[in-house]
Amino acid sequence: MQDAVWSFLWVLSTALTLHWCAEYAGRAWPLDSVWQRLLHTAVLAISACIISFTLLGALGFLWRPLLLLAPVLLSGAVWRWLPVAATIHNQAECEPGLAAWLWTAVAALIQGHSVVNGVICFPEDFDCLMYHLPLIDISEITR
Repeated sequence: MQDAVWSFLWVLSTALTLHWCAEYAGRAWPLDSVWQRLLHTAVLAISACIISFTLLGALGFLWRPLLLLAPVLLSGAVWRWLPVAATIHNQAECEPGLAAWLWTAVAALIQGHSVVNGVICFPEDFDCLMYHLPLIDISEITR
């Protein structure tokens, strides 16, 4: 198929996955603010991709149409068949304090890991060295 067709199918797949995850987040946490609902939608959509891609890889079915279809089917199945139970987390007065600190802690851990292991760390494996060494000016390092 043409790249334009695959691009359109990718946009459609992403839109459907995000739509169903947003609908489920709205049902599961009805009293959340818009920003909290966006965070829940992002976590659900990324989780749907990771879970479906992991299952496809474990089964040996990493095929382009299935990669587009799997997150849509998983998020649609969760939206359709996973019940939402009323919990204390649906109470608006409980969310801002603890949830804000937990999201901040998760973001700080991700950012810290990215900086320490990605930005500060010199490349060590062969592929990274062969890519990065021509980009490094050795005269600046030896001064």
